[in-house]
Formats: sequence, C-alpha cells, structure tokens
Amino acid sequence: MFRPGERVAVAVSGGADSVALLQLLLEQRAELGIVLSALHFNHKIRGAEADADEAFVKALAAVHGLVLRAACEDVPAYAQAQRMSLEEAARETRYGFLVRRSLMALPIASLPPTRSTTRQKLCFYA
Repeated sequence: MFRPGERVAVAVSGGADSVALLQLLLEQRAELGIVLSALHFNHKIRGAEADADEAFVKALAAVHGLVLRAACEDVPAYAQAQRMSLEEAARETRYGFLVRRSLMALPIASLPPTRSTTRQKLCFYA
C-alpha cells in the first residue's frame, strides 16, 4: 500500500473510524517507513460540536508530533450560494481541501463517509 519514505496525510474527522485509522498508521509507521501528517476539515455544519472535533484532532496531532493541516468553510452558506444539497456541498469542499493538501503529502488515507463514495485517485480507503 505504501512505500518506505512516503509521506502520508491522514484525513481525520475526529470520529471513531478516522481516529482508528490514524492510530493504526501511527502504530505501523516505523515498520512501513512512512512519514505521517494529519488533515482536518471543519464544515461548520454542527456548530460547537464541529469545533470540538477540530480541537480534538489538533490535540491528537500534537500528542503524536504530527503536522496538522486544517481548514474550515461555511458549507451551509456555500451550499445555498451554489444551489446544491448540503451533503454535496460538504463533499465538494472537503475533497477540494484534500486535493489542495495532496500537493504537499501523498497519498491521503481516508475513510469515506458513506458506502456510495467511490475510491479516489488520492487513495481514500474504505
């Protein structure tokens, strides 16, 4: 899956699945020879709860000495302006962030939010 020396950015939402993925890669990074960093995107959909997830991910990255690249966007306002569903707007803005960040660290390891999300070139792993 990964090559020694490869830089891997882990998309971490703060939920159990992405934290478990990060923990697994942290435990295996020496054996795999990979350099980890973390990515977090706050959609500003769930208010204080989303902000708490962001703070949790920041603390988690700091504990493990990981570089964290985080961003936020008012996705409800974006969805309204673009006349799209909230889910579609969230996916578009999140993937846009991940693509922009992928220029700094490839591949990205991420768990898609739904089964309907397809495997992406950037290595979103289900």
